[in-house]
Parts: sequence; structure tokens; C-alpha cells
Amino acid sequence: MTKTLVERQSISLTIFVCLVFLLGFGSRTVAAQSELQVEPALKIPNAETPWAVDIFENQRQLVPLHNFNHSTLPVDKYTDANTKHTTELDGLNSRNQLHFDRPVLYVNHGLYDFFISRVGQKSEKRFIDQPALTQLRESAERTAESFVETKTTAMGDGWMRIEPIASMPEGEYVLLAIPKVKKGTYSTVVVWLDFGIHANAPNAKDAIQVTSQGKGN
Repeated sequence: MTKTLVERQSISLTIFVCLVFLLGFGSRTVAAQSELQVEPALKIPNAETPWAVDIFENQRQLVPLHNFNHSTLPVDKYTDANTKHTTELDGLNSRNQLHFDRPVLYVNHGLYDFFISRVGQKSEKRFIDQPALTQLRESAERTAESFVETKTTAMGDGWMRIEPIASMPEGEYVLLAIPKVKKGTYSTVVVWLDFGIHANAPNAKDAIQVTSQGKGN
């Protein structure tokens, strides 16, 4: 198989997965503006964005997480173990800032496997380590120190709950969504959502907090 043919297949698969994500995610959010009761006093109002259960000033709250992105990775570079590739993210910090060191994330899409990884910071940029992403696609043991051990639970109606097993140090992270594809193959597209954990970060303006009466506002 020539390199040109591999590249064409890679581009075709990339377009297909992007369409599946955009159409599938979009149709689910339109048709399933489904509320999800995540705690007695916290209810996700809709599936338009992923959400996180956070704690700010000793109050539990729901924070919408914005800006899903995707990165296309060249197939023919995966076999080069001596080459280090990265995906860069603008700025040293994400616009999505949380405060609790064990946030629980909720995403309304079941076509992906979800993982959380720390991101590096250098020269006013953040970056995702591509060799780590290769490990995910090849179903290899996730030995990289950047990975956060998580538990993923299907909640029904398309909702997925992703929670860390242990506390997460302050820093910048990404939620990686690896498309589920046919066994023995892998996608060249990674969908990711960046967020940070900093106790002193300003609170999100669109956060939904628990009131003193125990009801979300």
C-alpha cells in the first residue's frame, strides 16, 4: 500500500469521523435536551455541552465546559518512535476552569472512549503529547505519567459519567474522546476538551450553584 493511498484513507476516515461527531452530537443535543439529575440538588439542564460537578467557595455546582476541538494525526508517523509530535493549545490556561480536585464530568455522547490527561505548558502554549495518544489508539497499557486513572459509567440516554479515581493536582488537563472504530483499526481524529483545575481561578459566569434551600439556580 503506497503512502498516497494511506493518506487518502486517513483523510476519508477523518472526514467520516468528524461528520459522525458533528451530526451525532448535534442531533443528540437537539432531540435530547435531556435533563440529568446528577445529585439530589444538582440537575444538568440540557445536553448542549459537557458538564462538570465542581466545588466553589464550599458550594457544589455544575459548570458547562465549552470548546470541543479535534486534532488530525498522520497515520504514517505513528511508527516512528523516535519522533515526538504534539498538538498545541493556545494560551497557558483553558477558559474552562474548575476548583475541585475530583471533578466529575458528564458528556452526552456514547460513540467515544474517554480519557483524561495532563497537558504540558511551555512558551505561552499548552501541548498534548502525541505518543501518549498513540498508546490510547493501540489499546496499550497507559503508562504515561500524564494519564489520570478514571472510571467511566454509562448513565442512559447517551450520558457518560467520567470521574477520577483519586485527587487531581492543580494544573491543565484535556478530556480525550477517542472514536470507537472497527476492531483492528484506529481513527486519525482525536476529539478533545481542555480544562484546568485551580483553586483560585474565577468562577464560571454560567455555573449552576446549589442554593441554601438545596435547589440548583
